[in-house]
Amino acid sequence: MTAKFTIDATYGNFTARCEGETQKEVFEALAQATEILQFSTCGKCGGKTRHVVRTTKSDDTYYSVNCKECRYEMKFGQYKNDKHLFAKSSDGWQPPYQASPSQSSTETF
Repeated sequence: MTAKFTIDATYGNFTARCEGETQKEVFEALAQATEILQFSTCGKCGGKTRHVVRTTKSDDTYYSVNCKECRYEMKFGQYKNDKHLFAKSSDGWQPPYQASPSQSSTETF
């Protein structure tokens, strides 16, 4: 019989369910989720209402967590070798980029 591990991690209004067949798989999934979920409050205004955004411009996709109160955002980069994201925390919370409507499409989750 194979064991299955499940952990629910909640930060502010974000919750992630991390599952795996080994403790290491769950730990890796939790570490990836925490990279995004750790921003439970806005680093600019302290607001607690955030949303996850994916923006596509040409063939490139950009990811961020945006504050609904002050509109600042924490941007994420993507490792070249896999699909994992990392916070660009050295940049800090930034005002939102203003692209022309014809240049990009944005999805909010």
